Amino acid sequence: MMKKGNAWRRGLSLTAAAALLGTLCGGFPLTAGAAEESGLIADFDMDGILSAADLSAMKQILRGRAPTELQNLQSDLNRDGEVNASDAEMLEDYLLTKITEFPAGVRVTVPQGIIENKRYWAIEAAGDNGWEESTNAGFEGTAYWNYANEIGSSLTWTVDAPADGNYKVTFRYANGGSADDLRTLQVSVNGTSESVRVSFPYTESWTTWGEQSVVLTLKAGKNTIRTAAAGTGGGPNMDYLTLEPTDEAPAQMRNEPEPGALRVENLNRGVVAANTNKGILVTWRILGTDNAGTSFKVFRNGDPTPIYQGTTADASCYLDASGTAADNYTVDVFQGETCTEFACAAQKLTNFNTGTSGAYMDIPMDPPADMTMPDGSTCSYTVNDCSVGDIDGDGTYELFVKWDPSNSQDNAKSGYTGNVFIDCWRLDGKRVWRIDLGHNIRAGAHYTQFLVYDFDGDNCAEMICRTSDGTKDGTGRVIGNGNADYRASSGYILTGNEYLTLFDGKTGAALDSVDYEPARGKVEDWGDNYGNRVDRFTACVAYLGGSGQNASACFGRGYYTRATIAAWDVSGGKLVKRWLFDTGYNKNTPGFGDGNHHCLAADVDGDGKQEVVYGSGIVDDDGKLYSTTGLAHGDAIHIGDFVPDNPGLEIFQCLEDEVHPNGKAVNFGTILRDAKTNTELFRQTAGGDTGRALADNIIAGNAGAEMVGSHNSIVYDCVTGKEICSWSDITKWGQNSVVYWDGTLERGVLDRTMVDKYGSGRIFTGNGVTYNNYSKSNACLTCDLFGDWREEMIFRLSEGSGVRIFTTTY
Repeated sequence: MMKKGNAWRRGLSLTAAAALLGTLCGGFPLTAGAAEESGLIADFDMDGILSAADLSAMKQILRGRAPTELQNLQSDLNRDGEVNASDAEMLEDYLLTKITEFPAGVRVTVPQGIIENKRYWAIEAAGDNGWEESTNAGFEGTAYWNYANEIGSSLTWTVDAPADGNYKVTFRYANGGSADDLRTLQVSVNGTSESVRVSFPYTESWTTWGEQSVVLTLKAGKNTIRTAAAGTGGGPNMDYLTLEPTDEAPAQMRNEPEPGALRVENLNRGVVAANTNKGILVTWRILGTDNAGTSFKVFRNGDPTPIYQGTTADASCYLDASGTAADNYTVDVFQGETCTEFACAAQKLTNFNTGTSGAYMDIPMDPPADMTMPDGSTCSYTVNDCSVGDIDGDGTYELFVKWDPSNSQDNAKSGYTGNVFIDCWRLDGKRVWRIDLGHNIRAGAHYTQFLVYDFDGDNCAEMICRTSDGTKDGTGRVIGNGNADYRASSGYILTGNEYLTLFDGKTGAALDSVDYEPARGKVEDWGDNYGNRVDRFTACVAYLGGSGQNASACFGRGYYTRATIAAWDVSGGKLVKRWLFDTGYNKNTPGFGDGNHHCLAADVDGDGKQEVVYGSGIVDDDGKLYSTTGLAHGDAIHIGDFVPDNPGLEIFQCLEDEVHPNGKAVNFGTILRDAKTNTELFRQTAGGDTGRALADNIIAGNAGAEMVGSHNSIVYDCVTGKEICSWSDITKWGQNSVVYWDGTLERGVLDRTMVDKYGSGRIFTGNGVTYNNYSKSNACLTCDLFGDWREEMIFRLSEGSGVRIFTTTY
């Protein structure tokens, strides 16, 4: 009879059982064998449960597949001496609850060794990000498991080992991808952090099944074996695994991060208490190290009774409808019954933003003093772009602020500019340090790209940016020749030393300076003779070494013609060059002229290491050109999984040129392409420069993301390419930024100081603030600064002497 406690499995199996019975015919005599253990009759997969999988196994036997000795013994349910369709009908009746037991006393004996060869079916393991499938023939269960084409998609099997020891674990799988597609899985046992990578080679087709084995150490009794995809292609199609005791040495397990896991900052819970004008919204972070056993308790004003309790399966926020701005909140974090983080205090944002939604806090700042230029003109200062980093390892971000002078210039315009200053501020309003880049660094949106991150893995952030003679670090020390002045009468700076400097996040001290690579060389070689294109700079943080490695700092120079990117690592307080990518000056060199105004890091080929997407061109993690569309320059790039059914990532880009510098026709417009293969998924040409574009999940109900370009302002479905609506149905403003704000997975459209959302209209207006950078109309920074997964928006105050930080009240 079916084991007690498993009756629920019968109900789950009813539909499958009826579908699998089919037309069964033929039979064969029952055989017997020596016995040492007993088992359930008809339990072909030896899992102690009767299910549709057992009925499917009987069906395959009756259709001619040679039975094992045990299957032969198991099959004669009515004990008439033959195995035929009447036995299958009896099993179906049992699964459909038409009968409640088999003939009295029917048990079978299991020959020695059969339990060791038990099949653990993939579809009965605990799957995360994948699905059961029966499309490709040749599997031996009722279906097989298809891993999603994403890093980390996994199966967790529960297996029984008769004794402590080493076991040869054999997987039956199919890999019909390609000869170089190994579908590697990271295999771990019993939830430990140690794992081994096992490759599943090409089997030539998805209907050709093979075996791959690894020796693992198991304990007597129940064990879990987790198999997680190490690449964006996911895992192979999986049928089952078997265990076999062995004297072979086990595979060497290593303490590796989860597949695809990148080394990130060690942040705290970032608890926030936001005034909603209808109570206090308390939000906190769920961290990557949390699991199903992690739970949270929220307390108010030290009262020992929590006002809320939840787990990682719940939203990491709670609205205390009776709370006031005067109340104080803390969050305790538990692993099981143990409190592991006690009284995490909330940052209070007590000011309610009257512009539809949001609470805020201000950080008043002291701007640099006004400056006088060589021609007698003067400039003043306002807050401009910002970044964040944890400078001291306490788990709380500090704010890095660039001060822009009022005479800041675009590269295309002449004129003197004031110095550029970069500050570090704590969220409590205390300035940590100020760096003066000096008069040999021109001010403007394209000149100073500063990267803030923990580049050396010590849990404290550094800052890296371009400097020159006369730069003064956060301790007051001058870099190079402080008396040098490279400014021309036009205001351009086209001669003199250029450096790349590593600054200590704690003190602002310059730790190391190296020559900026590449040097500017001859200005006219970059495409003009007055200094516009030579000083077009980009930058991004990239995990070029992949999982478990420190991030690299990538700095680019040039994109209209010659395109270059230099990758730098930080080791022992020094900048160490990893590689330099350089197309040179030949317009026919692949990648030449194929850059954008910014670059982004993404693992486009699914090998666990990030590439640098600099526009139409992509630089591989080793510094060599990975690919290019040859569609020249554009302003905006967006990268994401915009088409879920297409494996890996996609890139959406707008295009500025009618003709490539090498003479190839481009014809403006937009392109959505497969990041790995450059396969064109969507393409529109236009009659002129398409200067703006955006792709993200901004409309609910579609299978993927949406995309729009400024050439026609029509919103298209990334999956189907079909028109959805006009951009004006969402907002009348620009295609510049997006933000997670209202609690749904669809992002709002951010432009200037307003957020609009499809179907909802205006959901945020920032009062008392303004925006940066002319037509870009951007906030100082949009990021997940604290609280739950939704983003904060940081704008400069209207008078320019500080910032206002908004958090959601949804």
